[in-house]
Amino acid sequence: MSKIANLSGYYPALVLDAKQNVHLVWEQRVGGEPEYSIFYARRAGKKWTAPVCISGAARYAEVPDIAYRAGRIVVSFQSRRPDNVMELHLVESTDGGETWSK
Repeated sequence: MSKIANLSGYYPALVLDAKQNVHLVWEQRVGGEPEYSIFYARRAGKKWTAPVCISGAARYAEVPDIAYRAGRIVVSFQSRRPDNVMELHLVESTDGGETWSK
């Protein structure tokens, strides 16, 4: 078993890619704020990459899910606007999680 240092998140979801790398997303509080962001990390071999926030400026980002197909990693999550309307977001990586669409 391996773990990501200092990870304290909720609702983890993971997927394996064609090379058997593990891709993980979760929601986590940021800096003690009552808002959450969505984070991503990849495990290739025995090491995890450093966690990266992929939810951008979305407020109260939560409930992530992740899928992989034909070289594409897609993450969905929901967020709440200041007027309390919920929005669905999709972000995508085509380079193994190195960069993400906004």
